[in-house]
Amino acid sequence: NMRRSEALAKQMQGEAQKGVVYALRAYIRNRTLAGDRTRERNLLINREIRSFSREDRKLLLGSVVDNVRTCERLLVKGVELGEFKVRSTFLLAHEIAMIAYNWGQRKWLLGQYTTIEEYIREWTENILDLVLVDRENRHGVEEMKMR
Repeated sequence: NMRRSEALAKQMQGEAQKGVVYALRAYIRNRTLAGDRTRERNLLINREIRSFSREDRKLLLGSVVDNVRTCERLLVKGVELGEFKVRSTFLLAHEIAMIAYNWGQRKWLLGQYTTIEEYIREWTENILDLVLVDRENRHGVEEMKMR
């Protein structure tokens, strides 16, 4: 849904005012919780997408692309600020979106080993380990902000 994509982009702009790391944390959380809420719908869409009209498939794809672009903009901003080191913001944004989406698609398996909160926390930390230029310094600053 385009309105949801626009709302996500606007929300992430607001979160970015608190810092790009804070915004990336919020993005991962938002997308993972959205994947959990829309799990049944997404499973149906994945199964039935071939029967969608060309226009409906285009709308669905546009919404997905917009959500990924929101993440990519956060990564680009982090690189510009010197906080993130990312080889391909485009590819990493897609990967982050898929990690979030996967909770909803694989909850049947993942839920046996972890909670959604642990999943969000662990993946967020894994991603920050990958992108932060100065993980030790940034981690301390972010932890203080979260309290």
